[in-house]
Amino acid sequence: MTKSVAPPQAAHPANQGLVDLLASWEPIDEEVGPIEDLPPEPVTCFDDWTDDDDVIGLAEHRSSAAEVTIARDDPTRADVAALIALHTREAQASSPRENAHALDAAALAGARVSFFTARDADGALAGMAALAEVAPRHVEVKSMRTAPDQLRRGVARALLAHLLAEARVRGATRVSLETGTAPMFDAANRLYEAAGFVDGPAFGGYPESAHNRFMTMAL
Repeated sequence: MTKSVAPPQAAHPANQGLVDLLASWEPIDEEVGPIEDLPPEPVTCFDDWTDDDDVIGLAEHRSSAAEVTIARDDPTRADVAALIALHTREAQASSPRENAHALDAAALAGARVSFFTARDADGALAGMAALAEVAPRHVEVKSMRTAPDQLRRGVARALLAHLLAEARVRGATRVSLETGTAPMFDAANRLYEAAGFVDGPAFGGYPESAHNRFMTMAL
């Protein structure tokens, strides 16, 4: 079973600086960084992650590389909501609105979405990711994002590995995702390719477009 985390009334003290930072972060233009990450760093580090499913295949686990705990969380928590808002703003600034498919906090709290965060030993938010149900035994990776002060620690890879392990535990046979095609998305695309995703057709009602890339993986 997964661990549900009750939303606090205010941000954890370790996260207040992050909340303030995200609240003041300006939207980026189309030539600055991928939706899945924040400028100037890539989405994640590629040399400090393990894909040992025996270690990561739990609903809650610790990643020794990133030194974070990944668990179910509430997307309306103050620090999480701030990161979601930043993610959504940049999605809308980086792609035509009709091709920006980032979910807001209300959507991520929906019954068909399982939302996870990674937190460090002090409880500070390190990143977030979600699994959304597309169809029976078919799930989608959504809202992959590393917090601005947690880059190059393997957080995104740990979160993606956790989602894949969670999908297997649930009996899913396919995992898909939608990302961008512009050079700013290169780091995110490398992350997904390295994990074993390949190009596939549009799915889940997404319209095909030159601004979107659809990827999939059979489990």
